[in-house]
Amino acid sequence: MNKILARNILIHQEIKKIKDECCNNNIRLILLKGAALIELFAEYSFFREMEDIDVLVENKYFYKFLNILKNLGYQPYCGDPNVVYKKDIDLKIDILTELWYLKRKENEKLMNSCVEKDGMYFLAPEEMLRHIIIHSYIEHNHIEDKWLKDISLIKEKFNLNFGIEDYIPKKFLNFINKKIYYKGHFLQFLFLPLSKKVRFLLRKIFPSKEFMVRRYSIKNILTLPFFYFYRWASFIVFFILSFNKKINLRA
Repeated sequence: MNKILARNILIHQEIKKIKDECCNNNIRLILLKGAALIELFAEYSFFREMEDIDVLVENKYFYKFLNILKNLGYQPYCGDPNVVYKKDIDLKIDILTELWYLKRKENEKLMNSCVEKDGMYFLAPEEMLRHIIIHSYIEHNHIEDKWLKDISLIKEKFNLNFGIEDYIPKKFLNFINKKIYYKGHFLQFLFLPLSKKVRFLLRKIFPSKEFMVRRYSIKNILTLPFFYFYRWASFIVFFILSFNKKINLRA
């Protein structure tokens, strides 16, 4: 049995455990990206490499879902408050409570339009395609071979004729090969609808206490002000470096 298939079978078994617990707790488990495609199209298990699982759950169930994962052996992943990790199978789960580029009502509509299969939920085909394109080009600023294959599979299986340019304006694609500090955050800010830009900035500069504790693995709450200062200082350094680089390029 090839390594990719063996790994994907292991992940499938893990997804089934999580799905069963979610069903018992009335939580809709929405699978994203590679995990969704493998569960929908079993033959893809032979080819699609899986490093982690991306899932979408309603915000009101976030902590309940975290407890489910904790009971299944997952622990917080250092450095990312929305990721948990299971050491014995070397598997990370990235938990989303919304698709960042959609407005609140659009996210609600997306949640309600998900397709159910065997107790699991999946984005509608057009949203599935849009999510992978935006995730790769905007969040990661490049596109890997596996994502190109995902896009081709979705277009083939659901008979879709949309292309990258249908979801991402050319002006954003021009940034992909530019070397810019925190380029992912920069592109996300530009790509966001106007109604979410201010919220995005405030959340980056003044995140919640819960976020800070998970993000920096804070053990003593009295040190929280120090970590806020560290975060603000990092942003200041980023702007200084960006400004200096702009001057050097002009020179």
